[in-house]
Amino acid sequence: MSIKDEVRIPQWALAIVVTILVATHGGIWVLRESRISDLEKEISTYKQSNEWKLPETLNKINSASEKLSLNIDQKNKLTRLEAESKESLIKNKELGDKLEEAKLKLNAANQALTQLTTENKTFTVNRRDSHQIAGDLIYLSVNYVGSSNVMGIFDNKEYDLELGKSLPYSIGALNCKITLTKMSMSEEFATFNQSCISSN
Repeated sequence: MSIKDEVRIPQWALAIVVTILVATHGGIWVLRESRISDLEKEISTYKQSNEWKLPETLNKINSASEKLSLNIDQKNKLTRLEAESKESLIKNKELGDKLEEAKLKLNAANQALTQLTTENKTFTVNRRDSHQIAGDLIYLSVNYVGSSNVMGIFDNKEYDLELGKSLPYSIGALNCKITLTKMSMSEEFATFNQSCISSN
């Protein structure tokens, strides 16, 4: 029996070995093809990035991103300012309405006051007595009556007035004065004249 006869490989084993070799070689070939394809894509990307001038492109992207962020901040700020502006307009309208109402009341008060005080009035005040000048707003009192002067309190301030002299005052839209027209030291009284003109 020869060596050739002794080492005999069955046909089926040989077929399995060939199949394994072919499959292994095919798998390696597929992996190799995939790796080559990946490397080609990577090289292509590097080439494109070189054409893009990547650092400059990245700087532009960063700049655009910052501008976009600023625009969003500005939009938010604008929205907030618009809301505040609406609130201010509402408050301004309320204040305007109140101001108009106050003006109407003031005009009505001035007209009523003008009717009360524009006429020349003469009044006498005894020593240690007082007189209302404009409702409860202003008082004139007489504390001393001399031979040529009268002393007292007018509008919460002391005065010393000689015969023929006046005490000026303003009330609303009126410019007024009170003039000492007569006095008696023995009888202890003083007579005044009140006159007003409109400043409008």
